[in-house]
Amino acid sequence: MTAPTSPSTRPYILVVDDGKTIRMLIRQALEQTGFIVEEAENGRHALELFARTCPDLILLDVVMPEMDGFQTCAALRQTAQGGHLPIVMLTGLEDEASIDRAYEIGATDFITKPINWVLLGHRVRYLLRASRAIMKTRQSEEALRQEVHFSTTLVQVGRDLTSSLATPVILERLCKFAPSVLGCERGYTLLYRPARATYAAVASDGYT
Repeated sequence: MTAPTSPSTRPYILVVDDGKTIRMLIRQALEQTGFIVEEAENGRHALELFARTCPDLILLDVVMPEMDGFQTCAALRQTAQGGHLPIVMLTGLEDEASIDRAYEIGATDFITKPINWVLLGHRVRYLLRASRAIMKTRQSEEALRQEVHFSTTLVQVGRDLTSSLATPVILERLCKFAPSVLGCERGYTLLYRPARATYAAVASDGYT
């Protein structure tokens, strides 16, 4: 059994299955390995819970009344928070068509019933680690993109400053560059006046 961890660091798993017994068994297996578990009895209930909470992973049954697992998975993938969320489909269906459809609509993994209770916790933990690694890679790529954009902007500013542009034009361009780099809607340039030891606004962008 995994050693207990504090609630703030324990992964939150949403289990979606119309079978009360299977939900109970999954909850017991996951809670014993240190996870926090929430249950939903159908797809619509799962979407309601998902809108109010932020699960780290979803275990989703395929065959359910009203809204099956395929429809629920597709709906989750259309949301901002569910775009990269690990979603594991649970089903007794072993035909290739069901497996292919699950992956086509965005399922992360596929577990067939009867579930191996000893391996379930390890499987979930592995998927969570993989999800975090992918997220870190995306964040690193975004940070690199922003750094390249910032460097390119600085080079352009330097070129403008060393060109024959008039000072008002340079200041105006600085105002336009800064918000684009920093992600701001408005910006203004201050010019330091040593004689008065004060700053004065000499250019602005985004103000009416």
